[in-house]
Amino acid sequence: MQIHIAIYYATHYPGLGSNNTLQRGNYEVDSFEYKIDPGKEAARVAKIACDKLIRDNVNKITLRKVIYNETNDISELVRELYIGRK
Repeated sequence: MQIHIAIYYATHYPGLGSNNTLQRGNYEVDSFEYKIDPGKEAARVAKIACDKLIRDNVNKITLRKVIYNETNDISELVRELYIGRK
């Protein structure tokens, strides 16, 4: 099963300021986990996408908003995965 994830972020360029950007795409989720808790599974997959985005970009990145299936905001769930709290 696939869901659509949109990641809004800002890229910071030393001495030049920042640029707001959007990356979106369809990502594969675990169907079983998605049926149990769609938000949690979407956040897990979005974190993997954000990790790749951070690795591929040389400059500092700040996540602004993460949305799945066009309407569900999972920004806080993704942030909680990054800081490791429940």
